[in-house]
Amino acid sequence: MYVAVDEAICVGSGCCERVCPEVFHVEGVAVVTDPSPHERIHERVREAAHECPTAAILIRTPDET
Repeated sequence: MYVAVDEAICVGSGCCERVCPEVFHVEGVAVVTDPSPHERIHERVREAAHECPTAAILIRTPDET
């Protein structure tokens, strides 16, 4: 899994950091602190993406080109 944030549409709501602080930190906008998180927290990363009010969290898997 590879995680990124589209800073152009992020509003800094903090939902992602509340759900998965191991990967996200909000400093005005969300910052990804671990772009390739361990498999054990992938579900929480997906939950953070689902909770994002602007869909600013981008998740890619290794099989995506």
